[in-house]
Amino acid sequence: MTVRTAAQALDLVRQSGLVGMTTTGSLPSLVQAVVGGPVKGSWWGHPKGKLVFNLGEALHDSPEVLVTKLAGGKVTFVHVALWPALYRVVTDDAWRLRAKDRVGPDARRLLARVERAGEARLDELGEHLEAPARRLLGKTKDELEKAVLVQSESLHTERGSHTTRLRSWRSWASAETRQAAAALDFDRALAVLEAASCGAPLGLR
Repeated sequence: MTVRTAAQALDLVRQSGLVGMTTTGSLPSLVQAVVGGPVKGSWWGHPKGKLVFNLGEALHDSPEVLVTKLAGGKVTFVHVALWPALYRVVTDDAWRLRAKDRVGPDARRLLARVERAGEARLDELGEHLEAPARRLLGKTKDELEKAVLVQSESLHTERGSHTTRLRSWRSWASAETRQAAAALDFDRALAVLEAASCGAPLGLR
């Protein structure tokens, strides 16, 4: 599918359920759909790089799309139809215990802080930290994202810069998503996500 407009990008996510920003296994890729094939090096330097960025931002802003690092630890667009299955898996108590065991102590401390408050912004957490501590905070944030233990999104700050907001999954989910997830069996929910992944590795195992 060739993608040139925000409507076409959304159609790609609707049809596929899961779409990677870049290539991850056989998962459809927004970059490839826009440029028409594989890209050597960073897509930012491609002549259509600005279009890729703008369409990614449009998907980020769509109420039908969740952006998370679900597939291969890379940016993944998740259609609303899959939100109950995703929520069922990432809030499962047994799954979360295993996932927490796979991250380091700094990540577990940051996760606890996010879950207590419901959310946390990296610019606020790092405001009074020295540069090495801010870099560690960024790596810790990446660790939680790739483990799918939090929902994260880019925000425009009041100062005109960007930061990341981390939210607990329970804080992120709507009542409708929680209700639909409650009707799902864990194994069935996981199977739904893996079927949509086209064999790409998900950060759920």
